[in-house]
Amino acid sequence: MACVDCGKPVEPVAHALALKIVNPCATEFRCLDCLAKTFGSSVERLLDAARNYRFRGCVLFKDIEIPDASRWDQSGRDQGAGPASLS
Repeated sequence: MACVDCGKPVEPVAHALALKIVNPCATEFRCLDCLAKTFGSSVERLLDAARNYRFRGCVLFKDIEIPDASRWDQSGRDQGAGPASLS
């Protein structure tokens, strides 16, 4: 699935965040960078929120990788292992 703003692939954690904090019935999604811009926040704060939701037991975040914000480069890509899929 592609970001509605920039066309980059939407990360699984961005998909889960959109369902949790934007609209549980969302049909359009943004990548982490565009989601952060939309909220006037940072990718690091969004990832912290995702970790907090997982810790509190939210099932949307149960089985997805939440990247380490320190590995996030300026182009908005996780510099760790290869891309994750939503399937």
